[in-house]
Amino acid sequence: MTYKEFLDEIKSGVQKKMDTGEVMIIQVDKNNGIRLDGLIIKDGRKNISPTIYMEQYFAQYQQGISMPELIEEIYDVYHKYSDVVELDRNDFACYERIMGRIAYKLKKKKKNQELLKKIPYVRYLDLAIVFYVVVNHSQKQYFENASFLVRDEHLKLWNTDIGDVYRDALYNTPELFPAELCSMREILTEAIDQKMDLKETEASIDAPEELYILTNVKKINGAACMLYQNVLKNFAEKMKTNLYILPSSVHEVLLIPDRKECGLNQLRNMVRDVNDTELSTEEILSYQIYYYDLHTNMVTQKEE
Repeated sequence: MTYKEFLDEIKSGVQKKMDTGEVMIIQVDKNNGIRLDGLIIKDGRKNISPTIYMEQYFAQYQQGISMPELIEEIYDVYHKYSDVVELDRNDFACYERIMGRIAYKLKKKKKNQELLKKIPYVRYLDLAIVFYVVVNHSQKQYFENASFLVRDEHLKLWNTDIGDVYRDALYNTPELFPAELCSMREILTEAIDQKMDLKETEASIDAPEELYILTNVKKINGAACMLYQNVLKNFAEKMKTNLYILPSSVHEVLLIPDRKECGLNQLRNMVRDVNDTELSTEEILSYQIYYYDLHTNMVTQKEE
C-alpha cells in the first residue's frame, strides 16, 4: 500500500466511525520547512479539533500494525484530546479575550522562509520570534499541539498589529512557562538516582564541566527562555562572568560560563554533533553560537 492509499483508507475508516462531522487530511507547516499530513475532524458539536499527524501511523502500519487497529487508535486519540481542549469561538474572534494566551517561541529564520511569509515575526540574531495562542494550559497538563500559530490573517481578524502581539507575548510567556535552569551535574545525579550507569552517561557527553541547561518547566519550546527578562543577567551575575549560549534544540539552550577553558571550535562541534546525531530536523534551532555580555546585557552571535 502506498502512503497516499494509506491516507485515503485511514480517512475513510475514521469517517465511518463518526456519527457526525467531516474527516479531512490537511498539510501542516512545521519547523524548518517540514510539512506533515494531519488528520482533522470538523464536528459541529466541538469548537476545536486536534491535528493528528499521519506519518507516525504509516510507520506503525509498515511495522505490521493492522489498519483497523490504527483507525481505532486515531479515533480514540481524537476523542481524548478534543474533550480536554476547548476554545470558545467568541474568545478566538476577540483579541481582548485571547491576549492573555499569546506566547512566543524561536525558529531558525533561514530554514523557515516560506512559513515566515505568512506569519508575523520579530527577527532576533539568525532566529525569528514567532507567536502562538495557547489553547489549553494548566499546571497538570500541557499539550504542545493544543495551540495554534498566529498568522497574518489573525492580526486582521483581531484588528491588531505585531506590536501588540509582541508586547503581550513578552509578558505572558514567562508567566505561562516559567524558566528552569539546572546544571548537567544535577542531570547526572538524577541519572544515578534512576540507576543509570554514571560512567556511560558522562562518556556520552563531550562537554565542559560547567554546563547548564536552560528550558521551561514544560520542556517544550524552552529555548525561548533565553529571551526572558533578567534570566541570563541573573545567572551571569551569579557566575561572575559572561556566558556562551549553545542552541541545543528548540526546547532548550545550554549555558557555559566563559572561563576561557574552551574554544569556539569545541563549542561549535558540540552544537553540530547534537544537531546532526541527536535531533530530528524539526527540533533543530541553529548551528550558531551566541554570547551574553554581562556588561552590556546583550546577546550577540559569534561569527566564524
